[in-house]
Amino acid sequence: MLSIIIPVYNNSNVLEQQLPLLLDFLNIRSFSFEIILVDDGSTDDQKVKDFAQKINCYLVTHKANMGKGAAIRSGMREIKGDYCLFTDADIPFLFEDLIRMYEHLNSGQYDMVVGDRSLSDSKYFEHITIKRRIASKFFSSLVEFTGLRDFPDTQCGIKAFTKSAATKLFNESIINGFAFDVEILSLAQYNKLHIFRQPVTLRQNSSSSVNLFYHSLEMVRDIIRIRTRIKQLKKKLQPVNYSN
Repeated sequence: MLSIIIPVYNNSNVLEQQLPLLLDFLNIRSFSFEIILVDDGSTDDQKVKDFAQKINCYLVTHKANMGKGAAIRSGMREIKGDYCLFTDADIPFLFEDLIRMYEHLNSGQYDMVVGDRSLSDSKYFEHITIKRRIASKFFSSLVEFTGLRDFPDTQCGIKAFTKSAATKLFNESIINGFAFDVEILSLAQYNKLHIFRQPVTLRQNSSSSVNLFYHSLEMVRDIIRIRTRIKQLKKKLQPVNYSN
């Protein structure tokens, strides 16, 4: 089974438009799947609840907004699948990209598959606004501070894991905000997980919930926390060769 986690925050309308399309696509696949919605303190929470009941998927609810990282972590606690992935409520990338991630994990070669918009075969940056490109470059420059140089695109909104890898990483993670991707990749690199960077293609382009100026201080703070924590781990513990 593949468990798909989708965080929702005040975007029930786009979820209602896009998720049925994904369900139609997945229903003709040869593997089983489950959808886990995580309502992260939305003001339209009743709409999310009604929609979850309508499509018969599992719903996790936060009473207050805690951040995307916290939402994904809550969803990961509920997975039943051998593999799991998370993506955004607008499901921005081709559905085939999800299938390729599943296939890479199912091959047994990888513990984790990450979408990478910077790869030459990806089709993304040419289709987004200049503002979003600036935000992406800004955050990438911050990430370099952590020493995470093997992953030029930490913030791609689709990542997949084996159940064992997801359990380990999200039990160890503490970042609630948008920098949680950096923390997960840092922990995965520290634990020597086998990671595949996969090209992705933008399917449809909704507005981003990241505000470059509003979230800048939070991002800087969390990046410093991640760098400090990984340094402490390296000093205190010998890395474990963790694999599937």
